[in-house]
Amino acid sequence: MTGLRPIRRRLAWSALSLALLLVAVPGCSKSSPAKPTVKVLLIGDSIMKQGGAFVGDELRSMPGVDNVEVRNEGRNGTGPLTPHLFDWYAATKRYLAEQHPDIVVVLFVGNYTSTDLYRDRNGVLVEPYGSDFFRAWEYETRRIVQLAAGSGADVYLVDPPPMITAEGQRRVSLFRAINRQIAQDYTNTVIINGTKVLSDSSGNFALSLPNSDGQMVQVRTFDTVHLTEAGARILATEIARQIAPSVLVAQRRAQLRTAG
Repeated sequence: MTGLRPIRRRLAWSALSLALLLVAVPGCSKSSPAKPTVKVLLIGDSIMKQGGAFVGDELRSMPGVDNVEVRNEGRNGTGPLTPHLFDWYAATKRYLAEQHPDIVVVLFVGNYTSTDLYRDRNGVLVEPYGSDFFRAWEYETRRIVQLAAGSGADVYLVDPPPMITAEGQRRVSLFRAINRQIAQDYTNTVIINGTKVLSDSSGNFALSLPNSDGQMVQVRTFDTVHLTEAGARILATEIARQIAPSVLVAQRRAQLRTAG
């Protein structure tokens, strides 16, 4: 990450001479150098697109967070196993090269297709949501995390929100297990429990939940998959809360670099 390098003055100006200089030189001001920007990259599907829209505002409202840039690359209908629609491995490589993020947050909830199947490393077509599917999902997600972690970024894997059907919950449980297995293998990778924050008090699917003011608000749309704005804000608040320590560490690291 690059920052603004402060100019080192070799002369010790007196307060009076500095004041005169500020008046005499057009365009000169007393403003301090711009604070280094901490960069956050969000990648994922429509749920990330929805929640990610509010992550920047949530971060900037937190104590100590000064200057943060959030790039939300959530894309509807995509996932690690839909390279014909959008190649997430290639895109992640490109985003890392363009932005050089300090933090990468990943959220995929299981998008797939029954008409244009993913081919695994052996060239075998993978049927939806069977054991081969979840092995392939882990393989492709791991490749994305390896890219992000290898860039030096802190990586956060967000668990999918709960689903209303038994089959949906089975998939969420398997995605959560995959996230945890990957996180164990990369020391700078952390889990964000997106399932819990959008569940009711019993850990089940919830159509409505209390917001920050304690008022019950609808958090899922009537397709039972996507989020309302209130639900997206709840998810964004949790993502921001979890990644805030990494943002503060990256801020401090950048400040030390620019002061050195």
